[in-house]
Amino acid sequence: MSYSFQNSRALEDPFEPNSPQQLAKANLSIPLAHRRFAASFGGQYTSRMRTVTGPILGSYTLVNATLVARRLAKNLEASANVDNLFNKRYADSGGLEHREVSIPQDGRSFRVKLIYRFSSR
Repeated sequence: MSYSFQNSRALEDPFEPNSPQQLAKANLSIPLAHRRFAASFGGQYTSRMRTVTGPILGSYTLVNATLVARRLAKNLEASANVDNLFNKRYADSGGLEHREVSIPQDGRSFRVKLIYRFSSR
């Protein structure tokens, strides 16, 4: 787990752009079936922030989940991951180099990964 709190301010502005006041992360991993499998869950919280051009973006919480299968076969591992499990709609602030005030981020995404090790361990 981690949590950070900051109170940054511009000289004449009490709300520094692109600078959330609070960030938090938590991760939990649970071994399953004699440690051949593991389920992991992670959460991320970002408090509201002002964009570089003024509007304020709301806070958001994201949840991710992963299932890992170790020793699926000789030298083979697999994992399945879902990011933004609850399909939260959120945006991050654009910078001065962007035309957009806020940049919408991806909704739920899913990926599968296979790892084959060529070593004889």
